Amino acid sequence: MIEKKFTKERLKNTESLEKNIKFKKIFIEIGTNILPITFVGGKRIKNSEIYIGLDKNLENIKQAKKISDSIKDFKKHKGKIFFINADATHLPFKENFADELYFGNVFGDPSISLSDKIKFIKEAIRVLKQGGIIIIKEDNTPIDMEILKKLLNSEGFDIKKIVKPTDANWHEELNLYTVAYAKNYNLLRKYAPNAFILYAKKE
Repeated sequence: MIEKKFTKERLKNTESLEKNIKFKKIFIEIGTNILPITFVGGKRIKNSEIYIGLDKNLENIKQAKKISDSIKDFKKHKGKIFFINADATHLPFKENFADELYFGNVFGDPSISLSDKIKFIKEAIRVLKQGGIIIIKEDNTPIDMEILKKLLNSEGFDIKKIVKPTDANWHEELNLYTVAYAKNYNLLRKYAPNAFILYAKKE
């Protein structure tokens, strides 16, 4: 019963987000776990932005919300940070809802089927606004780049930028979306040479 009550409350909150015209950008993190990137990475919420963390594990969402409520710097963003218990194959948002969707080490996860990954992309193209961006970071178990590019292109995404560990701006880009490797980039180059951060636009 707690799960249904919690989920219903969160979904009700998201339905009213798009009605609030003072917000200029909606950023959604898919697979937020217990430590959303807006807490631990270089990505920070601006006054005109909304952050939504989504995870299908209810306990992760509860813990993330608890951590958010306990951090002093994030109390000023009350009403702009939301956590939702939902599955990325059926995102609980209307069409053309979000400006950016972020997937961190999701597409390379071998426990997730290819059919589900295709559903992730289909949902992303549906939920993103025209010109919206999907951000895919893979530094753990990277998916084959060419396969991912074909999947994105087939659903209507245009690849805009791919950043790799050998690129000069890799450190800066990685720091936005991670903490674990941010202090040792050489380690990342050695053990995850196929790592990347990909940006694709909904045309």
